[in-house]
Amino acid sequence: MAAHGGVELKTGTPLDRPYELDYRFKPVDWQSAICLVDDWQKTLVARSGAVLYDYPGKIEGSKHHGFGARVDVPLANGRSEWVSQELLDPRFPAIRTIHKYGKIEFETVAFAATGALEAMPSTEASERQNRNIEVIGKPATPRAWARPNRTADIAFGDIHTTEPGGTLEYRFRAEAGRMYFATFGFCEGRRQERGGRIVEILLEGRRREVVDLVGSGRRNTPMAVCVNAADENGDGWVDVEILAAEHSEDKAPILNAMWVFENAPDLEEVVRGNATRDAYGYFACGDPAAMYTGAPRVDLVLAKATNPTDARATANPQVRLSTSFPIDYDAAQQLISMRGRPMVNISVPVKDVIIGQESINLICEPATLEPGESKEWVVAIHREAQPLEWSVEKAKQALADAEAYWMEADLPYGTILVPDENVQALLESSIRNIYQARVMRDGLPAFQVGPTCFRGLWVIDGAFLLESISMLGRMDQTRSGVEYMMRHQNENGSFSLIEQHWKETGIILWVIDRHHQLTGDEAWLREQWPKVKAAVGYIESMRNGTLATPDSPSSGLMPAGYSDGGLNRDDEYTNTYWVLVGLKSAAEMALRLGMTEQHAAWSDLYAAMMASYRKAAQRDLHEDGFGNKMLPIPMTRPLANKPQKAQWAFCHAVHPGEIFAKDDAVMLGTMNNLVDNEREGLVYGTGWETEGVWNYFGSFYAHAFLWLGEGEKAAQTTYAFGNHASPLGAWREEQNVVGEPIRLRNEMPHNWASAEFIRSVYNLVVFERDDELHLFEGLPTAWLKPGATLEINGAVTRFGKISLTLQVSDDGKTATLDATPPTRTPATKIVVHGAHWLAEGKNLELSTDKPNHLVLKLK
Repeated sequence: MAAHGGVELKTGTPLDRPYELDYRFKPVDWQSAICLVDDWQKTLVARSGAVLYDYPGKIEGSKHHGFGARVDVPLANGRSEWVSQELLDPRFPAIRTIHKYGKIEFETVAFAATGALEAMPSTEASERQNRNIEVIGKPATPRAWARPNRTADIAFGDIHTTEPGGTLEYRFRAEAGRMYFATFGFCEGRRQERGGRIVEILLEGRRREVVDLVGSGRRNTPMAVCVNAADENGDGWVDVEILAAEHSEDKAPILNAMWVFENAPDLEEVVRGNATRDAYGYFACGDPAAMYTGAPRVDLVLAKATNPTDARATANPQVRLSTSFPIDYDAAQQLISMRGRPMVNISVPVKDVIIGQESINLICEPATLEPGESKEWVVAIHREAQPLEWSVEKAKQALADAEAYWMEADLPYGTILVPDENVQALLESSIRNIYQARVMRDGLPAFQVGPTCFRGLWVIDGAFLLESISMLGRMDQTRSGVEYMMRHQNENGSFSLIEQHWKETGIILWVIDRHHQLTGDEAWLREQWPKVKAAVGYIESMRNGTLATPDSPSSGLMPAGYSDGGLNRDDEYTNTYWVLVGLKSAAEMALRLGMTEQHAAWSDLYAAMMASYRKAAQRDLHEDGFGNKMLPIPMTRPLANKPQKAQWAFCHAVHPGEIFAKDDAVMLGTMNNLVDNEREGLVYGTGWETEGVWNYFGSFYAHAFLWLGEGEKAAQTTYAFGNHASPLGAWREEQNVVGEPIRLRNEMPHNWASAEFIRSVYNLVVFERDDELHLFEGLPTAWLKPGATLEINGAVTRFGKISLTLQVSDDGKTATLDATPPTRTPATKIVVHGAHWLAEGKNLELSTDKPNHLVLKLK
């Protein structure tokens, strides 16, 4: 334990081999991205080697995750035994999967082709996407809202929505005197009771239809509603409004998709996605980039069967497409089409075709394998590309071209170089995964959390994704991402992409503050000042609203809202934590700009809200089963969940929020509760999975310890976090611990986790403390092996860019440190934390204004 004021901070018991990254806690199942940088087609490969497309859908892709299409390339040789899966290189997402079929060894390598491809003719659907329909305002766009329970257009997975009581507004072009058929797609993915969500459809200001989205009694049931429409006021448009009905239990309206037809459509064909080609206008509300509107793409699977025995053997190639979408087969070309678009072919002759209810199998001519012989073939998966016949030779050349593409890709790999090859590999996989998930929106690069259910903008995840990109020196890309995020500010000053996530407004204030710190761009900050003032004004109005109800548990704080991270809506503290952080950021930005009156006013607002928090915290203190006096997130008593549940925002309040003094008893007691609930080096039961671990919470936890001066604990936690990744260098959001029933939550790769691993490793080496810069505070001593080299090359801090090299001598007795300090806004002090690894057993200080060269004796 380490003493902090009147409460001692616990640090727990280290795991065996605390500085060995061997993926010992990997999930039992995983999936990995093979798509290109900024790709519209987010191709995934399952642990089995299956290639996955069109999320969400009803075809199982990887445990607990449904896709619209799945391509398997097995042998028709009976049962297989999975042997292994690996990346060809952390920077090159070609995935080798090995199975055994009896004595036959079977290998597949799946990758995305990178060469020039000929596009298929544009579908009328892709040409019309967003063409004749416009959205008014800035609706929220939750991803993977629903999982349609039958064959449905891909758009039925995502939605537009708005705050309860709000209205979704659209309009479409209309010629005078013409009748149109406005058709609306709905799929309710949350409510499951009739009357849970009822919406009204208004055209030209008049109510035309009232729809119970769970009228069938089943959620996830896609439906289409058609309403006659005409331009009634002669302005060339038909105005559309979607709002919650007065008698709807949920007052937030939703819409998945909208079509406009010139002839009455078959609604079943609309739902299935087959009528879109005939639409005059089409708008997929959630994610237009998920539609088939991108550049031509081909994914290839090189397959090889080997006979390692001394007797002749036979391999039986096959390829299987599983999908609930319509399928066609052209025997002359050995080509499977899906939804009328060419998709899958194979390079060996097809002997038989088996068509099932939701699948098609191509059974190929058997391949005779002499002892020691191998046979190869290739499966090509075309996505909006003209179908080609791919030979093995062409596919191998495509593999070499793809490797060159990835090895030459302009990604920030060289910024952080550490002497643990497994940590370095995981860092590089993390960087690649982030750029694979990124898309271009409104001409700006949008860093997304992942390729499936978190494909889109999430304010809190995005905030830390952007910080990781900043650390790696890509400030121009961060600037674009920050400005894209800030476009979502509402007229009242709030940011609210998730309902009752009051915290998002505080998070954005911190994002603006952090971006200004890292760039030093005062002119930019002044340009954003109206947005900053509007955001603080919104927070103040919300707090004033709670002050009007002094008997409320949340009086003086944020109103009851959505916690996330394992808890739903309640009087709670996650919103308050992040709003406090945001107010602190706003006051500090005002001070830096010399706005003394604004700084004083906002500091007073922060102090008043902090006083309200202190009062509420004392009221809500809870003694857990370990004797810790700590503060759970819910205010409601008795607690309905474990006290460690949803403490993510608390950890953020410790760091980067820094709203607690280091001897704060409430903070220390809550940290100790987390320590006492560790399993596998991470906190057990703090996420949605009560009986599991939230993997990248490990980074929030590690950063809190680092801020409290416990560098060794932070480093051990970072390794534990890394050991929960898959061997292919990515994380699932949550999972069970080893030996317990399988629980896997949400998508993979989850790139908030990727960003957090980058942040964690970097901050072990370079860490900002107020106006000081601290080096090697969390340095694992295992990195000091003879001949080891640690480099930071042009990484960004609030003081400017820093570069350093720590080179250990071949005999391991000394190390040379060369450090070029940041000079844009020099730190008042640069501290080398050497107490745990230098022979002198103490810290050193470096020059803050000129390069440093030191020869250090090691313990």
